[in-house]
Amino acid sequence: MEKKLFEKLKKQLFSSEKKQIIDALEFIKKEGDDSIIELLAEALVYYDDEKIKFEIRRLFLEIKNKNVVKNILKIIEDNRFLSERKFFISLCWQLPLQFDDFYDKFLKIFYNENFDNAFEAFTVIETIINKEEVNYPKEIIEKRIDDLKFHLSELDEQKKILSMDLIHGWMKHL
Repeated sequence: MEKKLFEKLKKQLFSSEKKQIIDALEFIKKEGDDSIIELLAEALVYYDDEKIKFEIRRLFLEIKNKNVVKNILKIIEDNRFLSERKFFISLCWQLPLQFDDFYDKFLKIFYNENFDNAFEAFTVIETIINKEEVNYPKEIIEKRIDDLKFHLSELDEQKKILSMDLIHGWMKHL
């Protein structure tokens, strides 16, 4: 998106007038591209108004452009968006996009974050594992199983149960 248009949208999106905000969101829905993703994330954490937050979340849920995968992961890792991290992690299993290459990032979230975020990361991992065609070599699957088993002792009971589900999911591919 050209810089001038981007700046105009940014001004509208962060306007004090609700109509300007809604107009900006409508324009983004029709004409937006992957360059606007971070700006939308900023707006999502900026506003308290639930209607505006709902409209922004709805825009994210309609994404089909595979180029945004890295943008979404960048947002998940950015502490400015902590208040919406659960939502952004959940996008990764709700969108028709491929997050397989980022398995390790989701596993790290599963191991280290609160249960809500861990459960969303678990769902992303489960989606990766449960595909009809899992084209990983046996060695990688075995390594992933071993890694999950190794971390079992560090997990609370809820995460242990989920981890066992992941282990069983990987074992089906051996």
